[in-house]
Amino acid sequence: MGCAEAAAKYPATLDLQGLRDVIQANRPIGRGDSVRRVMKKIVKRLLCVRPSRLGLLLAIRSLERIAPREALLAPLYKTILSLHMTMGVRDGLIIYSRQ
Repeated sequence: MGCAEAAAKYPATLDLQGLRDVIQANRPIGRGDSVRRVMKKIVKRLLCVRPSRLGLLLAIRSLERIAPREALLAPLYKTILSLHMTMGVRDGLIIYSRQ
């Protein structure tokens, strides 16, 4: 069960600060978003498109082979995981907002 599904099926879960934060950070740009949050969401949206994700995965695989250093790979791992989380929450919001 994803964050959006939990919130749609059981709205009381939005009382959980962590769940609310995840949904807020990963939902599409909203009216009350700060300039900083809007900029982060724009960057995430650009990175979530297929060519960007594939390029990032290719860069990760290349670095894993030629320079497997945690200092280089950790930020890339964090970024790709964040993108997958963003896409999952947004997909869930679309699916469960229709129900």
